[in-house]
Amino acid sequence: MANPNVTQATSTVSNQAALSMTTTNATQLVSNAASSNRVYLIRGVTVANTDTSAVNVTVAIYRAATNSGTAYELASTVSVPAGSSLVVVERSQGVSLLENQSIYVTAATASKLKVFASWDEVYMPTPVTIPGQVTGLTATSGNDHIALSWTAPTDNGNGQLSYIVESSTNGGASFATEKTVSGTSTTVTGYESGTSLIFRVAASNSAGMGAYSTQTPSVVYRTTLYWTVTENTSSAYGIGSSGSTATSYGSLPSTPTSMQRMFSATLTSQVAGTLAVLVSSQGENNSASVDAGSSTLSVSGTQIRSTSASVTAGQSVTVYGTVRNTTNFSSSYLQFTFTIS
Repeated sequence: MANPNVTQATSTVSNQAALSMTTTNATQLVSNAASSNRVYLIRGVTVANTDTSAVNVTVAIYRAATNSGTAYELASTVSVPAGSSLVVVERSQGVSLLENQSIYVTAATASKLKVFASWDEVYMPTPVTIPGQVTGLTATSGNDHIALSWTAPTDNGNGQLSYIVESSTNGGASFATEKTVSGTSTTVTGYESGTSLIFRVAASNSAGMGAYSTQTPSVVYRTTLYWTVTENTSSAYGIGSSGSTATSYGSLPSTPTSMQRMFSATLTSQVAGTLAVLVSSQGENNSASVDAGSSTLSVSGTQIRSTSASVTAGQSVTVYGTVRNTTNFSSSYLQFTFTIS
């Protein structure tokens, strides 16, 4: 412990010790253990001499829990008169015993000496240190987000942790702060589809920020908005889904006002990829077509057909459909399923 500021103490208790000297060797009176998070404020040391002659005593602080190393004498060869007591260390001297320090007494004649010490034990708050390194960072791309998770450092520095999440869009050449969170997982959103990102995380407390985690491999951000849909006719019934796996329907209302419904819609791709189209038709006179530029698909009557085509970002796909059934309105439908990957 560095030199403490006792005004930050969490609590204080009083303590005392008595020693009967049985040897002329240095004998421990008070010891403050290493890492005790306490400071001993010495109130006084008193020596009682029951011998018939004066005895010299020495009281010293050692910079260790035992009487090893250099001794710093508080009272040196003080003569304690016969049959009397003498205060050899007073509170006014401002003596304190830090962690891993001790007080020893040495006497010229031991068998007739009693030594008494009293002190206040000041409990100090556990010092906060910089936390250790975050480990186990993973980044997983999901629909319109990247999920991050990691393992807290084994050493939290005795402080409340938060986590600084940083990302790089230039291969790790530079990083920017995404967010600061309290838990060991989070999600990142808001990037354009196809953006490659690298992440790193560091733990932080009131003492500062720990070492960054190992960087993640590059992960690609994918958005669920793979296309947008525009209805081209007011009679487009049920066309309007957008997403990574969107299903759009064209069908007669449950109480049709006519025996025919026509619709048209345009799907505009937001990413480059492969567009797969599945068309299911139920109805004796239905018809439908999908125009994806290099690939077209047409359906009539009761059929299920599929096709796929490569599309670029911004490319449009046009869908036409006619639902027509003169026999059974309720069972007539056209179903389009679009998937892009």
